[in-house]
Amino acid sequence: MHLMHIVFFGIMMTWIVIAVFFVEWKKASGLKLVVQLASSAFLIVGGLGFFGAAIASTGGLNWLPISLEWPLTHSSNAVRLDSGEYVVPHEGAGRVQVYDENLEFIRGWSAKSDGGSFVLVSSTENQFFVVTARGNRRDKYDALGTWVSASTYSGDYPPAGVANVYVELEVNPLLWPFMHPFVAWLYAAIGMVLGGLAEKMQSKKDKTVP
Repeated sequence: MHLMHIVFFGIMMTWIVIAVFFVEWKKASGLKLVVQLASSAFLIVGGLGFFGAAIASTGGLNWLPISLEWPLTHSSNAVRLDSGEYVVPHEGAGRVQVYDENLEFIRGWSAKSDGGSFVLVSSTENQFFVVTARGNRRDKYDALGTWVSASTYSGDYPPAGVANVYVELEVNPLLWPFMHPFVAWLYAAIGMVLGGLAEKMQSKKDKTVP
């Protein structure tokens, strides 16, 4: 694990600890406790979604099994292979994911994009290129995730021939915070709003105590 991944992991764990101890386990009760618990839950899942994606996109979760699907609702830059399978980029998590002709997940792996943007470009024989903005990488893979070849390119990014097949995918609502870093921050923001509400409830209670 690189230093950057350790830093991201440390920030994520600090965020989670703060969210957990935000709940006044001994003092809070009733509605205030419910609001604090909800605030803590939103902050935790938001932090996991955001920092988890940051770690994954920079290569810190390359050890994840290919059977793991990172949630994604849609993409307009997928590749459809001759076999009928779809190859879908997940920029937020820096992953490439393969789906069958019915858009059922099959496998996925790291795009080696170093946390930057990347696109897919069709090739031949059920193969495709992963072209990255950082490092100017142009790696060829097959649908099994086998790394066929590696090269670099010169010129503008994105290159010509970027895949433009649109796909819509089903996502369990419980996994929404992991779809995209922006969604994760939205959950965290909701947690902050609920936390502010809990503080106001406490202030109001303090003023009413004789």
